[in-house]
Amino acid sequence: MNYIIELNGFERWLENNYLPPMSQLLWYKLVGLFNRCGWPEWVTVDNQRLMSLIQLKREATFIELRNKLIEAGLIEYRKGKKGSPNQYKINTFNLKVQTEVQSVVQTEVKTVVETADINKLNETIYFSLLEKTRAKYPKPRNPNQNIIACGYARQQPEWEQLSMEEQFKFMTEV
Repeated sequence: MNYIIELNGFERWLENNYLPPMSQLLWYKLVGLFNRCGWPEWVTVDNQRLMSLIQLKREATFIELRNKLIEAGLIEYRKGKKGSPNQYKINTFNLKVQTEVQSVVQTEVKTVVETADINKLNETIYFSLLEKTRAKYPKPRNPNQNIIACGYARQQPEWEQLSMEEQFKFMTEV
């Protein structure tokens, strides 16, 4: 994970979502803790330490703030057992969603655009080559001249950009 990316993602998330200021502070303190620990998947920390980081004395208030983060999907929480503190996980769901959506959209749009562009490009190349060939070898022609016209077209650089179907169609139209 990247500290700056997480902070920026959280700030963007806050633009469209409400979170009480003290819950925001708790999130920032948790992210700072994750950063200091080298971004493990889960961090183990007790309530008292987190409460001291945000200067809170009442544990019930701390739990409410933590629950706001859980409800928002920003963190996951595992209750600790006696002698073992709670565990926390930072969720970067907003970045994952953005990345997944961006990836899907880019792939779909790119495929549609590329197909449309290729078809348009091939159509342009096809008709350009056809006009070029007909200008050099105008109709009516005998069969030998048709073969020569097709040979001429096949020597042009545009020929390789045509599909096999277009090349076949071209030979019948010349």
